[in-house]
Amino acid sequence: MSHARILVLDDDARRHEWFDAHLKSHHPVWSAREARRALEEKPPYHLVFLDHDLAEDFAVVPPVWGEDGRTVARFIAAMPEDRRPTMAHIHSSNWGAAMEMEAILADAGVSVTRAEFPTGCRD
Repeated sequence: MSHARILVLDDDARRHEWFDAHLKSHHPVWSAREARRALEEKPPYHLVFLDHDLAEDFAVVPPVWGEDGRTVARFIAAMPEDRRPTMAHIHSSNWGAAMEMEAILADAGVSVTRAEFPTGCRD
């Protein structure tokens, strides 16, 4: 996928390190708010990698949870078709939420794949 614009949404530094090691070029974001802002950029993104459970602060126990990946999936689904990413990969280990995200995106015409991130990386 040469010259494709790729967006990666995750709140886990280890996962961002994995993407850094495996993707030549991508835009990393850590929150739903950052993802929405990035998706409004021009030119549009072709592929998005999406996590569901997004903590705003892991420093406190229990973590402070923010908006989740469903928020971003709904945002993408509502985007004009010519601005909407054509592909999405959901890598959340929260399977129920991942299935919901997949349905939202597929209903909007986005090609979706889904696979849990490797064991040892928190969701």
